Amino acid sequence: MAEIFDDPFVNNATPWWLIIDPSTGYGNCQNNLEVGDVIEVLSSVPVYQVGMNGLTYHPQNMALLSWFAGQTPAQSASRHGAYSFPDETTVRHLSPAPLLPGCVAPPTP
Repeated sequence: MAEIFDDPFVNNATPWWLIIDPSTGYGNCQNNLEVGDVIEVLSSVPVYQVGMNGLTYHPQNMALLSWFAGQTPAQSASRHGAYSFPDETTVRHLSPAPLLPGCVAPPTP
């Protein structure tokens, strides 16, 4: 649901972002507001259990706008400067920046 509202037509561009799982080294590089894609690459993908009407749902954690905007915790409007919700510890670091298309680092002068 979060991706439907954040990027309904898959054209909500962001700066290029890169997330790498510290355990596996596998990464994901994109330049759109796919809030679930940031989390999917992580090997420890905690979910949040919600019980409702006798059923248990397991929604995935989502990356927050502050992560896509490259905001430091002090700049962030997110609760406690978090980069993910509802588990604020899922995404702990910002993407390296700036990145060129394909998540390539710009050449050094």
